Amino acid sequence: MEGEVGTLSAGVVAEVSLAADTETQICVITKGFDYTIHEINWTWANVVDAKAATGFLEAKFASGKTPHRIPIGFGAGGAATLENKKAGSLEVNWGVDANDQMTIYATMTENCVGAFAGIKYTKGKSSGQNTYEDCNTAEDAAVSADTLSEVGTITIPPKLGGQCKKILVSYANVVDAKAAGGYVQLEFSGGNRGSQRYIVGGGSGGATNSGALMNAQEIDVDFEVVASETVTFNIYLAEAAVNAHIGLQWVK
Repeated sequence: MEGEVGTLSAGVVAEVSLAADTETQICVITKGFDYTIHEINWTWANVVDAKAATGFLEAKFASGKTPHRIPIGFGAGGAATLENKKAGSLEVNWGVDANDQMTIYATMTENCVGAFAGIKYTKGKSSGQNTYEDCNTAEDAAVSADTLSEVGTITIPPKLGGQCKKILVSYANVVDAKAAGGYVQLEFSGGNRGSQRYIVGGGSGGATNSGALMNAQEIDVDFEVVASETVTFNIYLAEAAVNAHIGLQWVK
């Protein structure tokens, strides 16, 4: 696999600051040949104590390929010196035509700095199944303690039903000495599948000297998602949390 880091205007590679609750362009990538993206990578920093370090990344293609919207981050920022974190990454399978411009955006719930994004790819179109990703886009979703809270919904696009492989969960507990775990609950409008529940989080929250993860929590799954159905995301946590995003990755 080869690698590329996206550029801003005039081919400049530079960091981008991300304003709270604002879709911000990080970079653009265009190749003069057909290729397949196998991994998307990102990095940023939330450098303020007790602020959620969560949001979502979106790749938009000039050709209109969609959806590719990914929850990112987990936990709270930190103002003091912290250990280094790994850059964020997610394995994908996106076939891209020559000269199809891909623009990567981030929408974070709080101000962040030092954002970059890039990809790993191979030349030519892969024969494997394409992946699709989507998540709720409402910012500042609050979660009450010991309460099943709806975070948002997505609709599987027409003709894009498939097999779900990952649930991605992002939220922050920004209070010291409070439990930071619970479960997510998914509900489906298509078919008679009832609800599905999965454990998320763990340990304690943190208001000071925290260090967020670049990735959302990833839960490996294997179930069908039906074209045009609505998926409702709910979360139940032992203590209050903020700024939740939940999403799916599926193959078609």
